[in-house]
Amino acid sequence: SRSALPARASPLHGDCWFPCKASWSMETCLVGFKIFEAGALQTEDGYPCDPGVLVECCGHASQTRWLECRQQVATFNSDWIWWNLKLHPRQFAAASIEFKVLARRWFFRNYLIGKASLQLSFINSHQNCLCARKWLRLRRNNNPSITGMLNVTIFVVRPGQQVPSASLREQTPDDWSNEPCIDENEPGPETPFETTVEVPQGHHVEIYIHRALDLPTTASLFGESKLDPFVTVEFGGYTLKTPIMD
Repeated sequence: SRSALPARASPLHGDCWFPCKASWSMETCLVGFKIFEAGALQTEDGYPCDPGVLVECCGHASQTRWLECRQQVATFNSDWIWWNLKLHPRQFAAASIEFKVLARRWFFRNYLIGKASLQLSFINSHQNCLCARKWLRLRRNNNPSITGMLNVTIFVVRPGQQVPSASLREQTPDDWSNEPCIDENEPGPETPFETTVEVPQGHHVEIYIHRALDLPTTASLFGESKLDPFVTVEFGGYTLKTPIMD
């Protein structure tokens, strides 16, 4: 079982942060993020689920509340700040923050819809140490298929650097169109992260089955007998079945 999640940190006061370095050249870094929304979630059975987001980084973990019956759009608007990530510079260069979108199960382990990760050093290298309102592509295990999208703001601040202001952290993607973000799961470090992603919209498909004709019969000890027919329909990952006709 996973250890208890840490308590939410208090909000920032001011725009500058001056921590002290720990011994053995360890740095105390600050990581903050806000989860805006998830969309186009590919659930286990193709139907809406109860989604939540788990964020993990260097022994820290935070989780959003569970939403109910969502699939195309799930709005969280949850934010955290981790103040005390103590890392050696080499550890900082290799550390990543990971976002997991889960579907709640009541009696079994929660289902992983998809996850995405970004390196802390990459986020810190951006202007204002910030990736604002970026869409992360979610993937499950080693499958290259995209299983959803997650819109987040992330900032990583090292000693002596300024914390980005609240207005910068709320910038819209259009304001950052010239500063692409990178998806670690894309093939190669030069692949840009799309800052404007159109989340697919749901559609309704209506199917009317009127009747079936000339169905065969089977032979039995009591002569010919009729079958108990039913119809299954499969489309776009969905499977529907009519009632069995006696």
